[in-house]
Amino acid sequence: MAPLGTLRSSVLLATVLLLSFLLNFLVLASSLDTRTTPNSDLQTLLCLKAHLSDTAGQLASWKNDSLQFCSWAGVRCSKTRPSRVFALDLGSFELNGQIPACIANLTYLARIHFPNNQLSGPIPRELGQLNRLQYLNLSSNHVSGSIPDTLSSCSLLQIIDLGGNSLQGVIPPNLSQCLNLQELVLQHNSLNGGIPEGLGMLQNLSVLHLAGNSLTGEVPLSLGCKSSLTAVVLTNNSLTGPIPSCLANSSSLQVLDLTNNHLDGEIPYALLNSRSLKIISLAMNKFVGCHTFFIRESFFPYQALACIQQS
Repeated sequence: MAPLGTLRSSVLLATVLLLSFLLNFLVLASSLDTRTTPNSDLQTLLCLKAHLSDTAGQLASWKNDSLQFCSWAGVRCSKTRPSRVFALDLGSFELNGQIPACIANLTYLARIHFPNNQLSGPIPRELGQLNRLQYLNLSSNHVSGSIPDTLSSCSLLQIIDLGGNSLQGVIPPNLSQCLNLQELVLQHNSLNGGIPEGLGMLQNLSVLHLAGNSLTGEVPLSLGCKSSLTAVVLTNNSLTGPIPSCLANSSSLQVLDLTNNHLDGEIPYALLNSRSLKIISLAMNKFVGCHTFFIRESFFPYQALACIQQS
């Protein structure tokens, strides 16, 4: 039998060798990742280009023979090494086609800015994999289908602007899980159903623009209770019920447009005497009576009296 000291020395040596192997393996893996991730971003950008029709030649610089993708039109990269794509600014590029699912392979992407193009088809559900995404703007395109509920996984999202498209279905209730959301702009689509109650619980929400849809039900009672709302625009829907008291008593609200709905009941006194409101329109609803109130406009040197037009 081997002496106890010899056994201990053997165990110690084996442990040292194992730790050395693991350390070398981790260094090698890190080195391989450093070499391959820029190429991954390159291939993803080329995949995106392959799915888009670039009639104006805005993506001419996006070529397979160059690793300098950080200098390509509309591409912004991090300053760290290796550089990773963190923003795509392709607004007004006259692009056609559908946004491919491969865009989710840009794992460092924080900003997607594609407004004023002719993009069509659905919004990829894979966008929910972009856990660094803070800004999403696909406004003024021809995007269709439903709003992916997977966006709720993008916990850092601050801006969602999908206005001026052909989106259908409901506003995903789980968008209220995006606790950093500041602006939700979905105007001029074909959305139906109600306004999710949870949106009123978002403390950072400042802009809610849902005009020009087919929304029904009541304005959530929670709207304005916990958020720092500055603008609520719900024009041209089929909303019913009263104006919530939290919304009427909001001290941060500057713009309120509820024109052309089926809202009813008394107009809250607090709303009509708000010191923060600069623009208010309650016309074409079913409020009780005709009320005279002050409209405060920063560009008017006086206070104008107006009467609410009933539908």
